[in-house]
Amino acid sequence: MKKVISKNSFTVLLILVSISTMGQTKKDFKLFEKIYSAILDDFKENPTNFVIVDSTTNNAIDKTDYSTYMSYFSVPARKGYSAEFILDSSWIHFLKEVEVKRQGLMPFPLPKIKSIHSLKKVKRNTISNALKSNANSWTGFYNTFANTKGWIELSNVILSKNRDKAIVELNHHGDSRTGAGNIYFLEKRKQKWVVVNSMQTWIA
Repeated sequence: MKKVISKNSFTVLLILVSISTMGQTKKDFKLFEKIYSAILDDFKENPTNFVIVDSTTNNAIDKTDYSTYMSYFSVPARKGYSAEFILDSSWIHFLKEVEVKRQGLMPFPLPKIKSIHSLKKVKRNTISNALKSNANSWTGFYNTFANTKGWIELSNVILSKNRDKAIVELNHHGDSRTGAGNIYFLEKRKQKWVVVNSMQTWIA
């Protein structure tokens, strides 16, 4: 006997799909594109020299809590953007929000973002297979992705309630001597997203 999907079942399916993408809309993706572009503009390397993983990863953001952020910003010497960044009550409130919001992060596909610096998007398993294709993993990578310096990963965007502040993680991987991860802090100023500070989470 053939099973027919009822209208109610189809509605439930749509709801589950919506939940799996965290309820993000086309409008959200346009916003994310502006935020990601601001980060890549601030990136010290030329981003076009890298390929980019085609879905988000939340390694450091998923592990960094409120107290870690606060201890970082309590040391003035670490404020690389000190002229831009003011740790006011609104930022403190947002950093507390992040503690909750980071628990619900689910990776989403970057192809939904129309253009990210024209970077070539590649699947994560394609990079893994390239690294495994040679005894020297980086030789395998560069044989597959010639004329590149490595790959970039971006995290989900965590937005403040007022949608005027954001936190995003960027990791870049090169050979065994290069690579680093940073969490970027952004503010929307005069309708433009600006990186106001960053916190290094690891370095090779």
